[in-house]
Amino acid sequence: MVNVEIISRIFAPEPSAASFRLGALRRGLARRGAAVRVFTAALPGADDADPSVSRVRVIRDENGYVRGYLPYLSFDVQAFWHILTGASPDVFVVEPPPTTGFFTRIAATIRRRPYVWYAADIWSDAAAATGAPAPIVAVLRRVESFVISGAAGVIAVSDDVARRVRELGGRGVEVAFNGVNTDIFNTDVPPLTRAELASAGVDEPFFVYAGNASEWHGAEIFARGFEQFWQDRPGHQLVFLGRVAVPEIVNIAKRMAARNSGGRAPIVILDNLAPDIAARWQRTARAALASVKPGAGYDFAYATKVLSALACGTPVIYSGVGLAREDIKAHHLGLAVDYTAEAVAQAFASELAFDPHELSDWVKDNRSIEGTGALASAAVLAALDGRQ
Repeated sequence: MVNVEIISRIFAPEPSAASFRLGALRRGLARRGAAVRVFTAALPGADDADPSVSRVRVIRDENGYVRGYLPYLSFDVQAFWHILTGASPDVFVVEPPPTTGFFTRIAATIRRRPYVWYAADIWSDAAAATGAPAPIVAVLRRVESFVISGAAGVIAVSDDVARRVRELGGRGVEVAFNGVNTDIFNTDVPPLTRAELASAGVDEPFFVYAGNASEWHGAEIFARGFEQFWQDRPGHQLVFLGRVAVPEIVNIAKRMAARNSGGRAPIVILDNLAPDIAARWQRTARAALASVKPGAGYDFAYATKVLSALACGTPVIYSGVGLAREDIKAHHLGLAVDYTAEAVAQAFASELAFDPHELSDWVKDNRSIEGTGALASAAVLAALDGRQ
């Protein structure tokens, strides 16, 4: 039996694209007869009784993310020690950031064990695109190249990422597109009842942004566009589900609520919800929203909230850049618009006539998370075979 250990600062039940793809990888490996362990960060308020998942306390930023130099280091140092002193698997699978990969390569080399790098993006390219100082970009690129070139194999989430990985010295590069769990997100999900909506301060019709809203997502464009749209359509609402790390969204929500005193808040911000509940919000919404901000360094990103909404049969209004934009346009999955408040406001006012089952079937055929897991697990085992 092959023993695999996943090293990642983020894992289920913490909601993120990384959690979804790593969970799918774990299931894919198990179906192929591998034993899988996970070393990850503890999630406040979550009780994980799974003995195959080891969690360690780490530093999180003010928004609850393991993001930034100190939070990364707080995980990386513990991962380094764990790899050096823990049970030795046949292969490690490592999720970014590159600092985690850096420590893993050193520790895995000492233990004489291979590792596979899961490349969700090219971090040094992202840093360069956001205007980071040249010396910092140069150091990050050297670290990232060190990690990639030392890996026995690399899993890339897109063809563009795969190309850049090869340019940085990657070997055995395989593509496994991000996907979504269609057992959770599908058209059989029951819509929210009027009572359930009312308890959250929401009426129909509403638009939903389901997932974390950080700086690189640029989700503030929807708050700006909705404020313009709402002037003529005050019966609509905009709902954000998940962490909102952009103060502008909160400020616009407060400003609009003050203008609509006595009525429903035009913009409602709710906490993270369990995936099955988030699916019901997406199933009920008039349209779901997703974005990748131009110039934020994540042009290769594929916002998985696009896939979860489509799987529920809900069209997507997409703003900005990113790989999902081309799918939406090419396969008639919603509206893809420029990253401007005016374009978003026009999209909100557009007719959104789409067949829910056609949207859902496209995801099942092209972006199922189980398909992702099958491809990624095959890549891990192929990398291990290549070393033996």
